[in-house]
Amino acid sequence: IVSLLFIAIAFLREIVFASCFGVTYAVDAYAVAAQIPEAFFFVMCQALGAIVIPIYSKLMYSDGKCVADKFVSNLINVISIALFVLIAICTISSDVLIYIFAPGLPEETHKLAVSLLRWTLLLFEIIIVIHISVLNVNNVFVRPKLFSGIRFAVMTLMMIAFYRTIGIYAAVLGWLIGVIIELISYLIISSKYRVYSFSIN
Repeated sequence: IVSLLFIAIAFLREIVFASCFGVTYAVDAYAVAAQIPEAFFFVMCQALGAIVIPIYSKLMYSDGKCVADKFVSNLINVISIALFVLIAICTISSDVLIYIFAPGLPEETHKLAVSLLRWTLLLFEIIIVIHISVLNVNNVFVRPKLFSGIRFAVMTLMMIAFYRTIGIYAAVLGWLIGVIIELISYLIISSKYRVYSFSIN
């Protein structure tokens, strides 16, 4: 039921997006700017999915919850630093990235795509994946699935409210605000199941 609700919200977002922006150069710019973070996200999340759940489970049941929590805290800290460096590099070289991913864009579309990319590069979703893994190991499944619809709901509301004033940026800011709210929600709920400590190893 939760999965169906999530699909319905995502489908509604697509309808609103098409209604607000139609087929324009701004939509092309948004599509290019969105696919670059998605590529990073897909690769990193596949790796994290294969790492976090088995290691966290093994540590929790063999060495105790304290050791498992330290592993997750360390992982979050190391990845956060790596993400900061990656985001900085991608922000500086965003013009080059757009040329690599979409070399044939008209100049106006290219400039807009570069601008949008700098807003979409905040890859908080990587940290969210770690929290989802921790919750799943602790047999919490429904609430993470519910939270995953927050970004689409916020993005839809932002587009409806602001597309006339800030154009395609309403979609980007809606997505960004939605992901931040989603991350905060995961931090709150996962705090019941793990203890965070600042350690880098």
